[in-house]
Amino acid sequence: MPRRSFAAVRNDLIVCLASGPKTLNLMSRLTGVVWPAVKRHGTWLCEQGLARRVLSTRYVVILELTPQGKEEAIHMQNKLKLAAVLKCQKQTVS
Repeated sequence: MPRRSFAAVRNDLIVCLASGPKTLNLMSRLTGVVWPAVKRHGTWLCEQGLARRVLSTRYVVILELTPQGKEEAIHMQNKLKLAAVLKCQKQTVS
């Protein structure tokens, strides 16, 4: 399985958080990214203002999107929908 780029992992995490706050462990299971990577990328998302920590204890970290992160999630979801439509159109033309 090829490695995903940092941008791809972060995009997956943003889309994952679009449906509401989640623990790092749940995000790891939903996206297929190992939890240490989710932790690192989650920290980066918080530093960029795209996410914030709702709860942070020794054993649990819960993240949610900020308003800026929600805008980014909507933008990414629209891009994915457009890509799917274009792919479908390309298949019908062929």
